[in-house]
Amino acid sequence: MRILLIGPYWFGGWTESVIRALKQHDCEVEVFYYTKTPSKDVAKGVTSFFRLSLPLPIRQMFWFLVMGREIDRNIIRLAESFQPDLVMVLKGEIVLPKTIVKLKRLKSKPVIVNWWVDNPIYQNEKYKWLIFPHCVPEYDQIFVFDYAYFEPLRRQGAKKITFLPCAADPVQYHPEMLTAEQRRLFGSNLCFIASFYNARGELIAPFLDIPDIAIWGGGWSEFLDMAGIKDTQKIVRGEYLPIEDVNRAYQAATVVLNSHHPQTKHAGLNSRAFEIPASGGVQLTDYVTGMEELLLPGKEVLTYRTPSEGAEIVSELIKDPTTRNRIAKAGHERVMAMHTYFHRMQTIFDSI
Repeated sequence: MRILLIGPYWFGGWTESVIRALKQHDCEVEVFYYTKTPSKDVAKGVTSFFRLSLPLPIRQMFWFLVMGREIDRNIIRLAESFQPDLVMVLKGEIVLPKTIVKLKRLKSKPVIVNWWVDNPIYQNEKYKWLIFPHCVPEYDQIFVFDYAYFEPLRRQGAKKITFLPCAADPVQYHPEMLTAEQRRLFGSNLCFIASFYNARGELIAPFLDIPDIAIWGGGWSEFLDMAGIKDTQKIVRGEYLPIEDVNRAYQAATVVLNSHHPQTKHAGLNSRAFEIPASGGVQLTDYVTGMEELLLPGKEVLTYRTPSEGAEIVSELIKDPTTRNRIAKAGHERVMAMHTYFHRMQTIFDSI
């Protein structure tokens, strides 16, 4: 099968993980990165120079007037040359509806699908997407990571909607033999890899009494200072970790903490929910309604209802290697059996 993949260029490697999975299915793949355009680089430079932080509606208007047209030209040029059987768009919030219409007119008559692993209605639960709703009726099928968005997408005119959760990429996240130096660098009783914002500060506060916490992410030092932590460097080990070191930090930790954004509503587990067990780590995450379909609380993952409850669970797990090993093993086996990108691509092929 010839597949044109239209995806974002993102440090987490979502598009690259999909590419690898498609090639595992013996597909021929051409890729277009819709976030890598000269006009976007110009926009970044202008806003950076003037220290502007533009609201999403203004940025979307810029995307429509400038970037959308540039992206349209480049996608259609590539598609006419490649003549795909399937066009798969990953999110695609700045892909214009006219581009989807033009793709339908290709000689190859491709099936055109979208996979959205975020809130497809609002950005940051605040600003409505302006371009994507007009694309929704044009897609042959939309795959979405959370059941809560089925009805809103139907109201926008979606023809067919299928549940497709996030996934783990075993190339990036897998158990490995760590050296003594790697265990020294990445080992902890509690690992949390996330940038700071207020809700995450409220989440982590009850955990601060646990010895040997490791946080990687920007913006934490001021919060920890205000929380009375004298030596913040013992907790904040850096602002950024490359993926290969994230994989090591997950498995070097006694427990790995996970939490979900508000866009997760019903069974919409985030990528980390699968990546942590894929690495061989022990995951403690906030309970998500409907998550039992994907990971079983108490068997394949541990869950908390409140941050204070989570801190109590970690304190007990530190003293309980048997439970940790059981959770890590069961979670890893479940993810490898059902929740890799290879499995997600198979779901798409079986559905279209």
